[in-house]
Amino acid sequence: MEIAPNVHRVTVGDAYNNVYLVTGDRAIFIDSGHDDAEEVNALLECWESVGRPEVAAILLTHRHADHAGGASRLAEATQGVIISSPTEKAQIERGLPGTRVGRTVSDGETLDLGGATVEFVHTPGHTIGSLSAYYREGGVLFAGTLSGTPVPS
Repeated sequence: MEIAPNVHRVTVGDAYNNVYLVTGDRAIFIDSGHDDAEEVNALLECWESVGRPEVAAILLTHRHADHAGGASRLAEATQGVIISSPTEKAQIERGLPGTRVGRTVSDGETLDLGGATVEFVHTPGHTIGSLSAYYREGGVLFAGTLSGTPVPS
């Protein structure tokens, strides 16, 4: 479901977690839901509905399985690189066997999607290495610990 220009939301699981897909010429998934085929298929259907742009990244906002569990399946299907904060990387890989973080990002780094820029913001609290993502052109902050819609800036 498109909730803002270039921002798509898929609600997953029974806890009302949301996974977001931000698109420019390329795309980024923000979180990946559980390691559940039905949830990952819903994410792939969303991606297909926007024309299957190259997936530049799958951002894991933090290590909990309801946000990071589907990352390996999603990365395999889209060829997107899994990214996290440096602090979360080891715990994600240890806690989710088979999941490999291909890149870590720090506070203030950006990802250019071609017409959409995502800035990574270190937001410790829920976990010590939690990250949020700020979609600059849309003025939207995605905080991995919130349910519902992202917070406009």
